[in-house]
Amino acid sequence: MIVKTTKDLLVESFRELAERQSIHKITIRDITDNCKLSPATFYRYFQNKFDLITWDYGNRMKEIMTLACDEGKSWSQLQLEYIRFYESHKSFFVNIIQHTRGYESFTRNMADIGAQQIRYYLLEGRGLPRLDADMELYIRIYCHGATMTVCEWLFDAIDATAEKLAVLLDNSLPLPLRESILGERHGQKPLSNTHS
Repeated sequence: MIVKTTKDLLVESFRELAERQSIHKITIRDITDNCKLSPATFYRYFQNKFDLITWDYGNRMKEIMTLACDEGKSWSQLQLEYIRFYESHKSFFVNIIQHTRGYESFTRNMADIGAQQIRYYLLEGRGLPRLDADMELYIRIYCHGATMTVCEWLFDAIDATAEKLAVLLDNSLPLPLRESILGERHGQKPLSNTHS
């Protein structure tokens, strides 16, 4: 039996509401009423609904990465897992992307969390000792471009299957980043989870 934490209940409540209405119309009271908690309880865990969205998204990306590591999946397989996740929650992501702007922009958070995932992959999955300033910049450039591409795909501006998009994103990796991610110049090695 899985025991849900208060954070889990709040996140599930928000997701449920976001399936039915624009997120800018969802209030903290709506979220807490929907899961029978109080606004005071919400504020013990999150600063606002955008904080909740970012926390939830980051955790979901970590779950995909961890599962891929545990199953020994390649980088390309991991890319496809991410794309399929976006595809299976398309209306939710479109809602969030449409209704966040500026500092609370979900696309900014997508790019930042994507960069964190790549850093984790390189440092933990690939065992690199550190990332230099150039590699950090390659990661940022790639993540911002990949994020905008995924957003356009979610809004049907790019006609591609999840599989084709994953391949295109894989092929767009800057060469130094590609070599570090693949761990060798030719072929791919599976992920390994050094924490298990």
